[in-house]
Amino acid sequence: MEKDLISIIVPMYNAAQFIKKCITSILNQTYKNFELLIINDGSTDNSLEICNKFKDQRIKIINQENTGSEYARLTGIKLSKGKYICFIDADDWIAKDYLQKLIEPAKKYNVDLVCINHYRVLDKYGLVKFKGQCINLKEGLLQSNELNHFHNIYAYNRVFSNAVWGKLYRFPIIDINKLSPTNIFYGEDLLFNLYVTYNMKSCYLINEYKYYYRYGGYTLANYHRYWNDNVKLYYAIKKLAIERNNKELLNIINYWIISIFHWAISYQYKFIQIPINEIINFINSVFTSKIYNELCIENSNFNPIFVTAIKQKDANKILDIIKQDNKSNIPVYKNKILRFLFKILN
Repeated sequence: MEKDLISIIVPMYNAAQFIKKCITSILNQTYKNFELLIINDGSTDNSLEICNKFKDQRIKIINQENTGSEYARLTGIKLSKGKYICFIDADDWIAKDYLQKLIEPAKKYNVDLVCINHYRVLDKYGLVKFKGQCINLKEGLLQSNELNHFHNIYAYNRVFSNAVWGKLYRFPIIDINKLSPTNIFYGEDLLFNLYVTYNMKSCYLINEYKYYYRYGGYTLANYHRYWNDNVKLYYAIKKLAIERNNKELLNIINYWIISIFHWAISYQYKFIQIPINEIINFINSVFTSKIYNELCIENSNFNPIFVTAIKQKDANKILDIIKQDNKSNIPVYKNKILRFLFKILN
């Protein structure tokens, strides 16, 4: 088999605790013909020092000011020389035959994209928790009717992860001229893939677990950015769907944004236990924002009682629905254990 070059892009920011394991797993690959582009995104810890200790001519370290992983990935794409590209997060690692498993069907079937399954790993301790929940991922080529809806499947996340890792992209399908930073922290991977998959004519799925994804869970500190970023993501996907005249995708994201709103309130209420008056304030702030009109669109197929309460701008009714949906007989003193388990098991 001809040894095509694979460009591996690793955005790195203050990853001193994990980057050695990440790089070691890449250098130990059974498939050897790759370049490793580490984009040091303005790290202030000793991440760069750790990287410099590796003496391998395949490693290229690019230093830039801190602009975020989205910009770092774009830098890596622009500097890539490989026929194929894959992305690995600096705190993750891969099995030794990861690249081999990806490149074999890419070459055999001449596909534009190969996707593989993953393990989820407890954030700080590197403990493998369980296999990633990639629903209905069946080994083999996507059928033509499935391929036609591939980009919509991404948004609905029913086949495999919408992250950029766990995938091998044939370089020509990544149109760098159509990719621009969105400044979205939560969801930028999904948007990247939605643009890329429109250029895709073939895809192969591998139902094996070869990528180790370190999962940190939600925190109170980043929660508000999570909601705001999902609002930005909604408008970005809607713009794309309108440009492509994609009615199916419009319907999917209409349902999706309402479910995100429901989840945002549920998360505040049950898992981080924000005071009730603050939750009500959050709901009312959404009622006075631009996104409110999108939440009132008909035919979302979401819980009609919840949608009616949104239309009526009844924050108290919405909170009552959330309480009912999250009803539990677990005593309050045990709820701390529940929240701890939620972080570990999700």
